[in-house]
Amino acid sequence: MTDPTNNSTTPQRVVVVADPGALADGLCAHDGPWDVVTADSYLSGIVMAAEPGVRAVVAGLEATPRRIDAAIRGLRTAAGDAARVLLCCRPHAEPAARRLLQAGADDYLIYPPLPEELDAAIGGSDDADDMIPVADTPAGQPVAPDAIERLGDMLIHYDGGLGDILQRLVNLVRGDLHADGVQAVAAGLTVRAGNPVESPHSVGDVSDGNERAGRLVLGKRDEGEYSPAEIRRFHQYVRLLSGLLNVHRRESQARDQALTDPVSGLRNRRYLDGFLADVLARAADKGRRVTLLLFDVDNFKQYNDTYGHTAGDEIIREVGELMQRCCRSQDAVVRFGGDEYAVVFWDAEGPRVPGSERLTDPLAVVDRFRDALLNHEFRGLGADARGRLTISGGLATFPGQASDPSELIAQADAALLAAKRQGKNRVLPIGAGWLRREPPALPDSVAPLPDARSQTAAPNLEEV
Repeated sequence: MTDPTNNSTTPQRVVVVADPGALADGLCAHDGPWDVVTADSYLSGIVMAAEPGVRAVVAGLEATPRRIDAAIRGLRTAAGDAARVLLCCRPHAEPAARRLLQAGADDYLIYPPLPEELDAAIGGSDDADDMIPVADTPAGQPVAPDAIERLGDMLIHYDGGLGDILQRLVNLVRGDLHADGVQAVAAGLTVRAGNPVESPHSVGDVSDGNERAGRLVLGKRDEGEYSPAEIRRFHQYVRLLSGLLNVHRRESQARDQALTDPVSGLRNRRYLDGFLADVLARAADKGRRVTLLLFDVDNFKQYNDTYGHTAGDEIIREVGELMQRCCRSQDAVVRFGGDEYAVVFWDAEGPRVPGSERLTDPLAVVDRFRDALLNHEFRGLGADARGRLTISGGLATFPGQASDPSELIAQADAALLAAKRQGKNRVLPIGAGWLRREPPALPDSVAPLPDARSQTAAPNLEEV
């Protein structure tokens, strides 16, 4: 590496700004006619880019300034039309690099770039030279790099699941590169085309921050050795895998947010509709039973009005957490709406023994939950609030008391309303005679809840 102030050297200068790794060292070791200088910041890079003899500026996107678009435009202006402005990033940052082409960058490279990629990007060439020669195309016709990009766009917008998309990708890579076997690993999935890859020829890792998000593994060629152009195309497929995983991650996050309640962190009503339909279908097929509990917090509006919405949100969140702790892993706890919750109890282990009590297990869970409420301290309600929070609920069971999700919800809701009419602080199974579950007694030592608006009046917790 040479002194950046020395302009007497013959090779043309390459300025590396915010090096994403060991790019500058690789350029120095590469047998290219370049004088490599480095700039730690975009500001100093802009100064160096304006000096005479600059052939290219390569800017890393690992640690970008706040106004990255303005920084790239600054590099473009300082470098002038004679020099190329290139971006270099790791696979997970490729969408940002693609967007920054509009700010004046000529192209981008995935770190670490291949030597031939550096030659093509920094050396500059016309459109014909930028095309990738493919030995087995008719009459030696070249294939442009954007052909693979168009194929990538088609795959990214495909409606199939990730496994299906990965399978299409490995099939494509194997056919295009004449590989004996190709394997892709991502999101816990492993898909393969051709024979198992026991001795990889090339491996392309896709990272997401500091963690590996996926891997594309290329086996040996069916016949002969891979050409440089084929290895180059393999790395383009690795970039394609990066794009696929980025889109899959964003879609998964969006889907998860759509099914999650932001206050409680529980699943929401939209999730319940799909989950209940699926569980009931499996229960009908396997002869299993499903019990639905609907419950709400008694006098929640008074807590909200007395202590504020922050305390109300605390109740919503912690009540859900307490119920989750009392349930089995397969049971679903859902915020149904407002201060109302739904819990789906279902037997994953198989059908019940004929004649066994259907509601024994759910009621045992309810008892544990109500005990947990009595012993839990809701800090937002003050020091005297322990043991005063109660619930009312209703239980209904499929298939005995309902034939579909809508009817099951309606029956459980009817039982909940009956519990409210009988004085709250109780959970009732729906059925003949409205079987009554007596509420636990509140501890005598607990003082009534104070009203924040009046120290002389306490909220009436028995009001409907």
